[in-house]
Amino acid sequence: MQEAYFAIGTWVISEVLRGVFAQFSALGGGTGISLPATVIKKISEVKFWGEATIYWLALTLGLGTVALVYVVLRSKLGLALTTIRDNEIASVSLGIRMARMMFVVYVFAAGMTGMVGLLISLQKCAFLRTLRSV
Repeated sequence: MQEAYFAIGTWVISEVLRGVFAQFSALGGGTGISLPATVIKKISEVKFWGEATIYWLALTLGLGTVALVYVVLRSKLGLALTTIRDNEIASVSLGIRMARMMFVVYVFAAGMTGMVGLLISLQKCAFLRTLRSV
């Protein structure tokens, strides 16, 4: 039952933060901030090379993530995470710090989510530039 409360609590905190940050006009209010057109133009002037760049970035991100997960799961951190998954009480008795492990997993997940958001933003901006040129 503890997992359900944790998931609901995390969801509530993220919604509260989204609501708070949506009020700041410096962050674009509720609509967010788009990348300047000059940044997108620097990616590539030709549509093909812009799409190819985004493709290779996405492929690199995907392969890098798989490799990073593979390395982490075979390290002490991965062993600690496996122990926590199997039995939280036993893992604490073995000296594994739960708060530290949760923090590491959250930072890892947030970093990967941010990188995917960057790719989506680049793809959307390139797509909009394509529509404008038509």
